[in-house]
Amino acid sequence: DLSGYGNNGKVIGPILKEIGPEYFVKWKGKLIKIGKRVMSFDGVDDYVEVPHSASLNLNELTVEAWFKSTFVGAWFRTIVSKYGHTHILESWGLGWVDVDKIGFYIRDKAAVKNTPGEGFTGLNDGDWHHVVGVASATRVQFYADGVLKGDMVRTTGDIRNERFVSFAYHYGQYVPIVIDEVRIYNRALSAAEIMQRYQETKYLFGY
Repeated sequence: DLSGYGNNGKVIGPILKEIGPEYFVKWKGKLIKIGKRVMSFDGVDDYVEVPHSASLNLNELTVEAWFKSTFVGAWFRTIVSKYGHTHILESWGLGWVDVDKIGFYIRDKAAVKNTPGEGFTGLNDGDWHHVVGVASATRVQFYADGVLKGDMVRTTGDIRNERFVSFAYHYGQYVPIVIDEVRIYNRALSAAEIMQRYQETKYLFGY
């Protein structure tokens, strides 16, 4: 975790795959070597678990990731989510919101769920894609490859919970997927900021 909050994840199974040249990011005035590897999950028992913390217990947030997969999916299969091992209502997730559809959802204790656009096809084509979910106080949005795909008025209440954040795992379900560049922000990023993130990172994935 490079955020400074110490949200390091427990890696359970995924292997590191090399995808390109080593690169560096600037963090707090220092250049940090990131390397040239991504996490590859087998869809059987691989996942990453990031323990719950106050800095991840967010009612307004942005979550982003780069991923590639050919998985058909179903409701709900995770790229990144805050749900855990057992059933809970209040939660959020970036991933498959239906068969062949990638998107973002948030849900509160009253089971009010917002899924902007109800998910989008064409993102599980085996190529790298940048996906972003945004939950502000008033809107819920989903972006793919820097472009706003789904946008709706937020009707959910509090989505916070004390569960862990997971990659490629949700409530006993695993996903065959390759994931990199996961970030969670404690605010809603603007469209311009999301496009900037896409432009800054796409070269890492051959774009």
